[in-house]
Amino acid sequence: LASASSLLAQAPANDLCANAQVVTLGTFSGDDTGATLDPSTPAWTIGNNVVGDVYYEYTATFDGPVTINFCNSAGTHTDTEIEIFDGGCGALNLIASNSDGCAGSYLSDVTFNGVNGTVYTFRVGGWGGTTGSFDGQIIATPPPPPGPANDLCADAIAIALGPFSGDNTSGSLDTSTPAWVTGAGVSSDVYYTYTPTLDAPLSLTTCGSGGTLTDTVFEVFTGGCGALELVASNDDGCGIPGNYLSTVGWLGQAGVTYTIRVGGWGGAEGTFDLDLSYGSFAQTVSVN
Repeated sequence: LASASSLLAQAPANDLCANAQVVTLGTFSGDDTGATLDPSTPAWTIGNNVVGDVYYEYTATFDGPVTINFCNSAGTHTDTEIEIFDGGCGALNLIASNSDGCAGSYLSDVTFNGVNGTVYTFRVGGWGGTTGSFDGQIIATPPPPPGPANDLCADAIAIALGPFSGDNTSGSLDTSTPAWVTGAGVSSDVYYTYTPTLDAPLSLTTCGSGGTLTDTVFEVFTGGCGALELVASNDDGCGIPGNYLSTVGWLGQAGVTYTIRVGGWGGAEGTFDLDLSYGSFAQTVSVN
């Protein structure tokens, strides 16, 4: 005859907080059959008559919302409870919980704000003493990389005559400025300002650029960021077959601040090398 103890379900390996199973983004599986309550942790604040639970640890790898749910579970557990804590096992601090968050079922779905590098402990139990196997998933989307420092007109970088480099990667369009009229499909631009000290033609070019942005578009304005007026623009002005870089000229006036924005045709992004210099009165200028 089997002993009475052999008929009892064995407690899961992660029955206690100290033995929490480490999980990462993606799917994980578990089972709280035979689980007990860890007396060193706070009492459950949701559900009803949770008689056993299992513990997990997740470390956030970036700032942003984190969702843990069992909505697509194919396990035998049909009524899960979940509580999420920060702090170590001896000092758990409840930050989020859920009972019946999945539509059409009694399974759980909870979202909390993750902080990069923070270890979160969460436990899974069953309403009314229910137990069983479950499939969970942890979902978090990294925030987009920060845009360039001069992504907005208000943050335009002041430049001087000579060569300089830029990058419109992960930039956006400043909705406070006029829509692009040059090129097509520009979705990312960066801003610069230049104030000449004498009246003279000016020339701006990327024709010799060694950057990764191979199809530039320029627009030059006068006026403040809230009232920009187009002075000159160019797309594919280098005159070299197969070269889609830009060059633009305009008549600069001493003391006038010109705002220059650089974008990529068709949504192109990347690094670029620019050169701002005096032109000549014989050059072709694009004046609006």
